[in-house]
Amino acid sequence: MDDVRIAVGKGAAYDLYLTRALQHASLVRAATSAAAIELFVESQLDAAAGVRQPLAAYAASNPGYRVLPGRFTAIEQCMAIPKTQASDAVTRYVEDFLARMKREGLVKRALSESGQDETQAAD
Repeated sequence: MDDVRIAVGKGAAYDLYLTRALQHASLVRAATSAAAIELFVESQLDAAAGVRQPLAAYAASNPGYRVLPGRFTAIEQCMAIPKTQASDAVTRYVEDFLARMKREGLVKRALSESGQDETQAAD
């Protein structure tokens, strides 16, 4: 079905993934991920791709839409350091920083504030 049109936020991780993976559909890019939902609705596109929570919130408020089960990709977030900087002290600092941000709730707050499910934060 080469005429399927899918709304995405330009430059989002799923835009990049779908650009490489799709063979029989086209992406229609909005300036932001939030704008992709508006573009999807206003342009009567076939689908919108994005983070589940904003799509689910839209579908919950608009009964003519539904969110499909499952996911087409998942991105694990992490930090890296150059091998030349990988001393025990640097490694401990980065590990301690990440643990502190999780412990103090920064990661969960950031997820929540961006409309994502805070339970996705790694412990």
